[in-house]
Amino acid sequence: MLLQSGTESELIILCHHAIADGLSGVYLMRDILQGLGGKLFERSDLSTALSLESALPGIVPSPEAISAERNSEGTAKSTDYLPTQSRLPQPHIHTIVLPPELTQQLIQRSRAEHTTVHGAISAAFLLALTQQDAKSSDMMRCLHPVNVRSQLSLPMPDGVGLYISLCVTNHSLQADSAFWDVARSVKSQLLQTDIAQQLVEESQLQQSAMANLTDAAAFVEEVRSQYLCQLTVTNLGRIDMAQQYGNIRIEALHAPAVTSSLVERVVGVATLGDRLALTLSFTPLMDVDRAESDRAATAFLSLGVKHLELAVRLQVAFEAA
Repeated sequence: MLLQSGTESELIILCHHAIADGLSGVYLMRDILQGLGGKLFERSDLSTALSLESALPGIVPSPEAISAERNSEGTAKSTDYLPTQSRLPQPHIHTIVLPPELTQQLIQRSRAEHTTVHGAISAAFLLALTQQDAKSSDMMRCLHPVNVRSQLSLPMPDGVGLYISLCVTNHSLQADSAFWDVARSVKSQLLQTDIAQQLVEESQLQQSAMANLTDAAAFVEEVRSQYLCQLTVTNLGRIDMAQQYGNIRIEALHAPAVTSSLVERVVGVATLGDRLALTLSFTPLMDVDRAESDRAATAFLSLGVKHLELAVRLQVAFEAA
């Protein structure tokens, strides 16, 4: 979708998450902008798709999956399942772009605190959620989609597809929990996860489950319960792409904006050039007034950014003094 005015335009790319992750949308946008900028493509130059199973070493069809695909005559057997219709409310989408100075300070401070920018952003919004509407005794669960392109046996640096693994971190927080301790905990828990092994195990389990599937709704609910969290932080990292394409310039990249039945609050992060952008996708409950839920979304984003600013700038001010 292209929205245009006299001075600027907005290019909106929508992809179903079953076939594309957040980086795929960025690569697709890049291809479009390169074309508009005058680049001539050969068919093989465009981003290609490859299934995760075929590109990940160690994944082979399980015996259950092979046997279930054959009937008594040895021919392939297929089963049709009608997906349930989504009844999710329309999400609230709010964005903010951090100024270059704050972006650089966040990068430097995170490094000095032996954590990552992702850990810091996760800490900021976990604390915002704790402060906003969670009980202090609750165990907070945060979902982190992890890019697995580097784990694949075939080179897939900029392919369009779904190349992520889902990791969950757990946090017992108070409203006054130390910011950088939370950030370091996020990093530590993610580092302890063997992503390649997790992908193999999850794929084999899903193959077996799908091969013996009798109740599609029950399978979806089981997967949903496994990844049910209070918050998702999905970070595309630093986007390595040009900002100028002919007479077209990218001023800001707001991605990814994800709607999900698993999590009410999804914080998307992308850094392009010298500025980091945060995109909040807030899907309210069905019975909540939309004006009220929009105020809650705005307040949540503001709280998260405030936690980031305080953690970074107070330390900068302290060192300057």
